[in-house]
Amino acid sequence: MSTRRPHLHSAGATPVRAAVVLLLLLLLLACAAAGPLCVRAVETSSYTEAERTNTLAFLQSFVTPASTLTDAWTGTDFCTWTYVSCVYSTVTLDLQALRPTAPLVLPKLAESVDGGSVLLNEILAGGLGSSLSGTLPASWGRLTRLTFVSLAHNALTGPLPAAWSRLTSLRILNLTSNALSGTLPAEWSAWTGLWTLTLGNNALSGSLPAEWGSWTLLWRLDVGNNALSGTLPAEWSSFTRVLFLTLGNNKLTGPLPAAWSKLTSLRELNLGNNTLSGSLPAEWSAWTGLWTLHLGNNALSGTLPAVWGSLAGVSILDLGNNALTGSLPSEWSRFARVVFLILGNNELTGPLPAAWSKLTSLRELNLGNNTLSGSLPAEWSSWTKLWTLNLGNNALSGTLPAVWVSLARLTELDLGNNALTGPLPAEWNAWRGLWTLNLGNNALSGALPAEWSAWIGLWTLNLGSNALSGSLPAEWGSIKLLGSLDLSSNALTGPLPEEWSGMYSLRQLYLNNNELAGTIPRRMGFLYLSTVDISSNQFVGCVPRQWMESGSLTLRADPPMTTGVCAVSQPSDGTSRPAASSSGQSTTSTSSPSAPSTSGKCEVSGCERCEVGETHVCAQCQSRHILTRSKMCQSTPSGVAANARTGVVVAAVTCAVLAFSLVMTL
Repeated sequence: MSTRRPHLHSAGATPVRAAVVLLLLLLLLACAAAGPLCVRAVETSSYTEAERTNTLAFLQSFVTPASTLTDAWTGTDFCTWTYVSCVYSTVTLDLQALRPTAPLVLPKLAESVDGGSVLLNEILAGGLGSSLSGTLPASWGRLTRLTFVSLAHNALTGPLPAAWSRLTSLRILNLTSNALSGTLPAEWSAWTGLWTLTLGNNALSGSLPAEWGSWTLLWRLDVGNNALSGTLPAEWSSFTRVLFLTLGNNKLTGPLPAAWSKLTSLRELNLGNNTLSGSLPAEWSAWTGLWTLHLGNNALSGTLPAVWGSLAGVSILDLGNNALTGSLPSEWSRFARVVFLILGNNELTGPLPAAWSKLTSLRELNLGNNTLSGSLPAEWSSWTKLWTLNLGNNALSGTLPAVWVSLARLTELDLGNNALTGPLPAEWNAWRGLWTLNLGNNALSGALPAEWSAWIGLWTLNLGSNALSGSLPAEWGSIKLLGSLDLSSNALTGPLPEEWSGMYSLRQLYLNNNELAGTIPRRMGFLYLSTVDISSNQFVGCVPRQWMESGSLTLRADPPMTTGVCAVSQPSDGTSRPAASSSGQSTTSTSSPSAPSTSGKCEVSGCERCEVGETHVCAQCQSRHILTRSKMCQSTPSGVAANARTGVVVAAVTCAVLAFSLVMTL
């Protein structure tokens, strides 16, 4: 007979195991609801007399009329007080939910109180904003049991107390987003067990203390967004466990320390927006676990280290706005996880590496404002996740790759100010998410693709200063969200399409320096334009009267379209008042305000009569219609209420029948 025990996954064991798991989950939920009760809450009787007396004295110093604690903190058993929790030997004061009636200040520790006997391990008073002001009490340096202090997002001022160096048990200190000033105390180097120090978003000045290199257990340091100066201490290379190091938005100078290559645990380094100089250390290639590196907006020079290709895990690399030179390393094609690569506003030269086609995780690439040359790599069509590509202001040549149609998620493309030639690829109409395209100041030729009307979400289109020809596609009138259109300085011909009057979002229109002809569609006067330049064309007639009368429109047009007869208001009621003749005489011709159109049948649906000389501009709508701002007629919703009432009745009857059926079945 077999004596083998059944497996845990047998049919009989499954319900038992499920019941045990369910019971454990219920216990966990109960503990979460009960809070500290599940981890042995204690009473003050568990502490010594000295601990109770000194802790009580310090806590009572927080009680002021403005703190709203007068009624909440009664008796001497502080473990039962609101905002105070006692769990084992850990006593926490958490005032983050306090709603004081007047500004508070942090109380000093009285001389009569023995700080070493005060049980507080954690003081949390962050997020009170202007309700907590004043300075950091130097006397708190005697609270030697403190391990965690959070006073972030308040209105604290004054210096960082050097006396706090006695807090040798401190592990976490968060003073972010206050108005603290003064220097970083070198004395704080005594915190050899420190894990996290965040001092960002203050007004701190002075240099970075080299003595802080003693924090060998540090894993996060944030002193960004201050006014710190001086150089980066090579001594900080002892931060061998640091994961996040934020020093951006200061006034730091000097080189990037090659010795920091020892920070092999580093995940994020932010040194952006300083005045750092020198070259990019090749030694930093040792940071094989790096995720984010911000070095933008400095004065860095030299070339891009090819050996940085070993940073295979980097997802954000920002080197923009420096003075970097040389070519783009093909070795960086190993950045398989890079999402944002910012190299714009430097002095980079050479071609665009086809090998970078391997950067298939890329979302944004900025190479604008350099001196890059060569053609646009067709291989980059593999970037199917790309959102933004900026190659503007370089010396790129060649044609626009039609195969880039595969960049299906593209939203922004800037190729302006280069030397690109050839036609505009109609295939690019597949970019249905595109909202900004800049191809201005190149040598592109050919016609404007009617297929680009598929960009229904397009907001900005710049094709100015090229050699484009042909007519303006009427189909583009369907791009309803287009806000800025620049087609200036080309060789475009033909009229301005009536269909473009439907571009209701258009604010800026540049058609100057072309060979466009015909009249300006009168309905375009109803667009909310802020800038229009139609000068240096062959247009005839007058600009829409709304353009002439608008006080907020910057209009540039050839004089015949805005002077003489065109300079006189042309009311929509059909009355015209021409300007006086050169002899000083004037003539006036009027037509009845209710006169129908004489140029053909009014073609506006629901319109009683169109304006004189117009077939698509209504002057008066039929009954049960209203005249819209665009001079069209819209039916009033008179029948909607009746239909709604009918629907309600039908719904009520249906519900009654269903209810009756349900009752009958019971």
